[in-house]
Amino acid sequence: MAHNLDREIRAEFEQFELVGSIITENEFGRGSYAVVLELSYRGLKCAGKKLYQVLYETGIGHAARRYLEECRLLSQTRHPNIVQFLGVCFEEGSQFPILVMEFLPTNLTSCLERYGILPAEISFSILHDVSLGLVYLHCQTPAVIHRDLSANNVLLSTNMTAKISDLGVARIVNLTPQQRMTETPGTQAYMPPEVMVADPQYGVSVDEFSFGALMVHVFTAEWPAPKIGPNRVDPANPRKVIAVTEFERREYFIRKIGDHPLLNLIRMCLSNNPDFRPHAQEILGRLRDIVLQHPPSFENRVEMLRRISEDDAQKNDLQQEVEKISIEAQASTEENVRRICSIQEEISNLKAELLSTTLAYSVEIEQVKLQAANQEGIASLREAENSSLTSTLKDTKEEAEVLQQQVSAQKATLSIQETELFEKTAAYERKNAECESLNPILRYTRDALDKKEAIIMGLNRQLSRTRDYLTSTSSPQCVQASLSFSRCAKHAPTALIGGRAIVIADTLYYSGGEFTSNHHITSAMKVHRYNLHNEEWQTPIQNMYCAFFSLGCINGTLVSIGGIAPVYNHVVGDMYKQIVHRSGESIFIDTETPMPTPRRTPTVISHPSCLIVAGGVISTTNHTCTDAVEVYNTKTNSWSQVDKLPINCWHVTGGVHSNGNVYLMGGRNKEERLNRAFITSLENLMSEKSTDSNTAAESIWSEIPNTPVYWPSVLIASNIILAIGGTTSQDVFNKQRVETIYAYSISLGSWIHISDLPTKMSAACIASISPAEFLVISGAQNGSDECTTTVYKGTFNMSL
Repeated sequence: MAHNLDREIRAEFEQFELVGSIITENEFGRGSYAVVLELSYRGLKCAGKKLYQVLYETGIGHAARRYLEECRLLSQTRHPNIVQFLGVCFEEGSQFPILVMEFLPTNLTSCLERYGILPAEISFSILHDVSLGLVYLHCQTPAVIHRDLSANNVLLSTNMTAKISDLGVARIVNLTPQQRMTETPGTQAYMPPEVMVADPQYGVSVDEFSFGALMVHVFTAEWPAPKIGPNRVDPANPRKVIAVTEFERREYFIRKIGDHPLLNLIRMCLSNNPDFRPHAQEILGRLRDIVLQHPPSFENRVEMLRRISEDDAQKNDLQQEVEKISIEAQASTEENVRRICSIQEEISNLKAELLSTTLAYSVEIEQVKLQAANQEGIASLREAENSSLTSTLKDTKEEAEVLQQQVSAQKATLSIQETELFEKTAAYERKNAECESLNPILRYTRDALDKKEAIIMGLNRQLSRTRDYLTSTSSPQCVQASLSFSRCAKHAPTALIGGRAIVIADTLYYSGGEFTSNHHITSAMKVHRYNLHNEEWQTPIQNMYCAFFSLGCINGTLVSIGGIAPVYNHVVGDMYKQIVHRSGESIFIDTETPMPTPRRTPTVISHPSCLIVAGGVISTTNHTCTDAVEVYNTKTNSWSQVDKLPINCWHVTGGVHSNGNVYLMGGRNKEERLNRAFITSLENLMSEKSTDSNTAAESIWSEIPNTPVYWPSVLIASNIILAIGGTTSQDVFNKQRVETIYAYSISLGSWIHISDLPTKMSAACIASISPAEFLVISGAQNGSDECTTTVYKGTFNMSL
């Protein structure tokens, strides 16, 4: 039977399978029915959810249906504030799949337990992100109810973006007032009163109540379990019991929150009547207003990331020994899990019996009270009956206490095992100290290697100076050039001014820049693809996170850099990495460290060891430019700020690297077009001392002769720098373009006119497709601001 079930499960999950996933032994955490493992898929760090073995043995059919239901729901869900589902994979010899999810470093509960009450701007931003994800779920047709929305299921990314996780207990329902379901899942402190009964009723208002409890948790950093029971004695009539509202039951937390701008929203969400709770769209509208008044600052985000990183570093020191101890304790742990599950089942049964008995007794007491109102003569007899019922209830409570003592004994046994785990951890720390004593030898070896590398770099610099000398002493009059153009059969899908293009393998990616006619902002969120083999434009990639971004390449993978976030309408510094699904669909995932200066349409120079980002626009309402230059080290995955450019610049149309040097030239800023050109070495950009230069005299940037025209497009062809097209006027309103092409002669220290374009244009998108071939895509036409969609192919051969 198990073999047949194995084939059936694999057939169901085959559509989601990710081939080539690598499962490690590292654990991120454990939940009520699954463990979260570390996975690697095509070099991307992921999280995998795996059911406990004991659940396979006791409920294999139910577990399979629940897992398959979660996969189907997640595969249809895609939103920036919901954890991204990537697919499934199988362990060798296992019949159950592992769900492969986007990796996020921590959850909201852990963050609150470690750091207490968060800064107000961070708290408002997290709640705003959760409300965005909740609106997405509730607006589906039919609506999706999460049913277990709590801080445990709110995960945080490296830039403190909140995402809803664990849709395993979610249900898809029709938009009727209430829905009856077979299970009562969820976290009890977050559950509304209508589901804490034998026959629970569900609607979207369940998640709205849980969101109110989540706000209490965030603003107090304490678990929001009520401190008061659901009923109390009426002070005016001691024989009468009255209900206590859910808001009043949390009076302890409300006093701690105090006079808060969201207190009234908390009161509405915690209403006992589901009809009085605000819809998710109303919650989002209120939080959007709060976030606009208290935008999260970059300093607060950096401080939170620093504190989380320090804690994670301490946790990783014990990871290897804990894994060994976990293997040794696995057998006993599984037995304890079975025993605890059995005890919890007995307690649940007793609670159900106690609830049933209490309800029956409550009905009988009400009947006695009604009879006493009509027949005062037999009141003493009814009181005796009530006393008997109270005694029976007391006996039932005593039986429950005995069972609770048994549970406490089991907890004491687990505590002893935990003490043994701590002792083994201490032994690991002693062994680690012995390893630390060997570190001086390792550091000595590394220092020796560094010295040898410095000698090699010195020899390379001496060789470069020798080549420069030979170039300067040779005859500068020998100039031979061959340059031809042909029109490509396929036009560009979109006309852009100052577009960005990059070639990776056999594909050209084209995006960024500014449109010349009215386009919806989603058009600016696309990356167009051009196959260099068959010369065809393919289906574009949609970046769901931002628009007006630039493109770069890290280790052969496409990344988008900077842009405008449509949800918040402000510039960002985020980097999103492209991954390709098994179906061939490409998506962007937020996995890289954001750059320190948020901006849109900056110039990006891709190098195997780093990304160089210069200039760009830092405002969404005007063309205010920045002179910031920042370098991303692809080995350490960290940013560094280097000397700023001598001018503010937007659309730096010339950003190239050649022979160990980096060139930035051309472009425009808010007031005028530019033709100034600057040079520095890649060594200067990667060295630490470049970040300490504050004066103009110490700047790493040197000027070379200006380009002959303003706002040209620049590239490297046959190892020669070319300035293509442009305009002869600094005036940003002058629409006269030129077709000239100039080459920069290092030996002459000047620009030489070598050829012309087929048509006059400026701010064209240029991309090298081979050492001697390049494409000219779009660009502003002569006499207007409109762009052409014609694509030209240039072939160049030159020696200076």
